[in-house]
Amino acid sequence: MENIDELVALDRLNMAPVIEQAGGTFDPEVRRRNLLLEMEKGAVFFSIQRSGKTIAYLQYMPEPNDRWNIMSIQIHPAYQKGFVLRELLSEARRRLQTDAPSVIRSSVHFTNQASLRLHRKLGFMKVEEDADRVLFVIDGKTLCERLARFKKRESDG
Repeated sequence: MENIDELVALDRLNMAPVIEQAGGTFDPEVRRRNLLLEMEKGAVFFSIQRSGKTIAYLQYMPEPNDRWNIMSIQIHPAYQKGFVLRELLSEARRRLQTDAPSVIRSSVHFTNQASLRLHRKLGFMKVEEDADRVLFVIDGKTLCERLARFKKRESDG
């Protein structure tokens, strides 16, 4: 099981500025409760550790009809360049190959420019916008292929 305190701390580092820029406030206790509830509902987490601490994680919720909903991708600011992202995406690709979801959805805050860029770079298509978020989708096979090319391109560079 993931260390809730470390996930909340990582979320606070990355998401507090994004949420504040959108006019909200990051509340660590609300995030903690939501994480626990999401875990109870079957959310899947995988994380990367360095020196015994969580420095990155990806959270998704398996949904009916072989769909995934990506709920969170977080990387500690000190590790946001290069290898950690590749490691996280490599694990995502392994899981895509094993679970073979047909569709992956992901909702991104308008103010989270790094996440918006990553989704576009990976080939997600924007399908909907609301007051503070953009909804992206991609089919599982396409994302798996894009992640393989992303890994190769990043390691060649």
